[in-house]
Amino acid sequence: ITEVSVEVDTIQPKMIGWTYAEQESNNPDYDAKNDLWAAAANDPGATSGPGFVDILTGTIEMTGAAGYGEHDEDLFMITVPSEVYLSIILDWDSADDIDYYVLGPRDGDPVSDYEDDSDYYAQPEFGVTRELLLPGETYYIWVAGYAGSDGSIATYTVELEYLSP
Repeated sequence: ITEVSVEVDTIQPKMIGWTYAEQESNNPDYDAKNDLWAAAANDPGATSGPGFVDILTGTIEMTGAAGYGEHDEDLFMITVPSEVYLSIILDWDSADDIDYYVLGPRDGDPVSDYEDDSDYYAQPEFGVTRELLLPGETYYIWVAGYAGSDGSIATYTVELEYLSP
């Protein structure tokens, strides 16, 4: 007989909607903003919506330099089926520093009042948008290396949880 242990979040159980692994090349030109991002972004399809957690996975290769644009970057585009707040948890398996942003539909700038609740160099990083994401609009999840050892590879997971207003 094999013993199996299952952990359930009894405060707020989460059901996995879908899992999507990044596909290269999905490295955006940050300065190009929205005009060229749709062509560079991975599109995992329709989000699952409230009550579900969708998962993005990928890798970031570090170059040893510090700053955005110096390391690998991954871009995903999402649309939501209804008005939601978006909760994000980014976790990775290395000592490198990687970050994420939720970028808005209008000009590719971070969604206004987006809050990253984690500390600098925190692992995992997490936050919740204070602004509702609107149905039919395209939002981008940008994952990027900031600082790390040359040649190091950070394997990451991003959990997207959709919260009803």
